[in-house]
Amino acid sequence: MSGASVKLYSTQTDWINQTNQLGNTLISDSVGQVDYYTTLTPAVNYYWLVQKGGLSNQNNVITNTTAIIPNSINSFNTVISK
Repeated sequence: MSGASVKLYSTQTDWINQTNQLGNTLISDSVGQVDYYTTLTPAVNYYWLVQKGGLSNQNNVITNTTAIIPNSINSFNTVISK
């Protein structure tokens, strides 16, 4: 979904409460993709919050299935719903 906001959190508690966001909010491109690049993030799993127009991925059980790898472009897929 294009134009969705994407936020990154280091813990599930922060993801649920939407507190302590890591970095800036990203916006998905015309095909619904966000590429995340960093040199500082350790290669561990993180929690992504994707939102647009009342839809989000917070109803999904898993949002952090892949680790973010430093010094490379990281792409992820997620499903958003009510």
